[in-house]
Amino acid sequence: AVAAVALLVWRMWPVMADAWINVVVQAKPLRQIYLESFQAAHIPVAEQIAAATGPDDSIAIVGDAPWVYTLSGRANATRFAFVNQWLKRAGTVSYAAFVGQYYSDLARNRPAYVILVKAGFPWEGVDFLFDYTAATPIYTYVEANYQYEGENGPFLLFRRK
Repeated sequence: AVAAVALLVWRMWPVMADAWINVVVQAKPLRQIYLESFQAAHIPVAEQIAAATGPDDSIAIVGDAPWVYTLSGRANATRFAFVNQWLKRAGTVSYAAFVGQYYSDLARNRPAYVILVKAGFPWEGVDFLFDYTAATPIYTYVEANYQYEGENGPFLLFRRK
């Protein structure tokens, strides 16, 4: 038990020391601390979405970036916070069901924005754009009903026409 606690303290010490320095010693606001993290790209896109939409608008994200929903204060237009569990399983029964449900949620809720996560984010080797274009009903719907607005960090933004 003593060894387990000692190993835990040894392993957590760098994290706790960093937190102490950032929060107590340097008195950094939480936004600044978050902007220094690997996931910092969520803040600028969330701020852009919040400024360009109303509180009742929803958005949809094709990729693994659920923090954008929370940070922008906008609801998810689909029932799926993450798409990577289903979108990467082409050819399975769950894949066909997912694509159908995701498409029907998009068509029913008509989100103000569809946001695509570019290749290599949030981790190296992942490419949601390839999976997105392979999911034909979703891809066709977005291409017909949304226009490309631009990119913000690792995100491609499509605004409803």
